[in-house]
Amino acid sequence: MHTLLKSETVQGKSCYIVESIPLQGGKKYSKRINFIDQQSLIPLRVEYYDRKGELFKVLIITWQQVAGLWFWKEAEADNVQKNKKTFIRVEKVKVNRGIDEREFTNVALEKVK
Repeated sequence: MHTLLKSETVQGKSCYIVESIPLQGGKKYSKRINFIDQQSLIPLRVEYYDRKGELFKVLIITWQQVAGLWFWKEAEADNVQKNKKTFIRVEKVKVNRGIDEREFTNVALEKVK
């Protein structure tokens, strides 16, 4: 279930703040708070809450656009409960590399197994 909570400025951009709660009950997270850029409709920040409803992890994403598509440029995941961080940086993105569409059929993908 998704609920629009409010609008707020994040990373200098107007964002929708959306709460997402699993309908079947989350195995790891009880809810997620998404900070969605109102222009591009991509998440700039995601807060994950544990099954007790306490803040568990915060993901902050910086995006880059390549060939009209959005990709992560940098991401920082901060596990606030364990005081650990993970950083991801994507330095080079290549799109439309000329792979034949036949490589993506069920038969072709099953051969990879």
